[in-house]
Amino acid sequence: MMISYKHMEYFIEVSATKQILKASENLNVSQSTITMAMKTIEDKINSKLLIRNSKGIELTYEGFLFLAHAKRIVFSMNEMLNISEENNISTKGEINIALSFTISGYFFANYYAEFIKSFPNIKINIKEASRSDIEKGLLNGTFDIGLFNVALLENKLTLKYETILKSSRKLWVCSNHKFLKQQSISLKEISKENYLMITVDEASKISKDYWDNNNLIPNVIYETNSIEAIRSMVANGSGVAILADLVYRPWSLESRKVEKLNVIEEIPSIDVGIVWAKNNKTNNDVLNIFRKFMKLATNAI
Repeated sequence: MMISYKHMEYFIEVSATKQILKASENLNVSQSTITMAMKTIEDKINSKLLIRNSKGIELTYEGFLFLAHAKRIVFSMNEMLNISEENNISTKGEINIALSFTISGYFFANYYAEFIKSFPNIKINIKEASRSDIEKGLLNGTFDIGLFNVALLENKLTLKYETILKSSRKLWVCSNHKFLKQQSISLKEISKENYLMITVDEASKISKDYWDNNNLIPNVIYETNSIEAIRSMVANGSGVAILADLVYRPWSLESRKVEKLNVIEEIPSIDVGIVWAKNNKTNNDVLNIFRKFMKLATNAI
């Protein structure tokens, strides 16, 4: 049996829920249907993609790679089915888009590639900038669209936004960390560990807020703008960190495993949003197409 579109949908849901039962309930199909689909995929590509442990179902390295391909294929199919009426060469225009550093590095690339395939006559100019510079650029007309963490938005009276993705923050630990014996961890417990502080996109400001709100101080041994540096240091056991699922990858550049755990206290999510100025004079049809595309692509509609 060949791998089908449905098989990939099932695999994506299993990877998200980490449970065959939960995935079957969400998709309204039987557990046996899900189980057979997973077996078909593994048999067809001759690789073990899923492993079962006390926490449920986890992806192997091969499973993580397959998940990325499956998401691209399912997204492309959904795009074709849902926006075909707008996908034609007569749609023309230009958009100046600004991305925060995290959105640029870990979120936008695949969507950009799909958009320019679908709308070859819409020119996109991209610039990476800080959140504050993006807001200034939107207000003075330098940028038409901004994508960043809208939880930090300051100019709420003059800028409009739509949230398209909420990404939870979780604790990252190495594969043999003592915390893995627990389902969730408190900030008090985390404060006793060597802590790696991410500073990119005002993350340290957000971090300070939730540590202060709980009257705790983390034992920070390293501060950096580099998510990959933190990933590698977590994987080799140098410390722990709290980062968003948006940037989580289960393997470091050195092929060492990084695990993630829930934090008991409430930690703010990264709220990825599309932002634009209320008085923007750019072709509204083009901006609307881009906004609709991004909402569809991220399942925000």
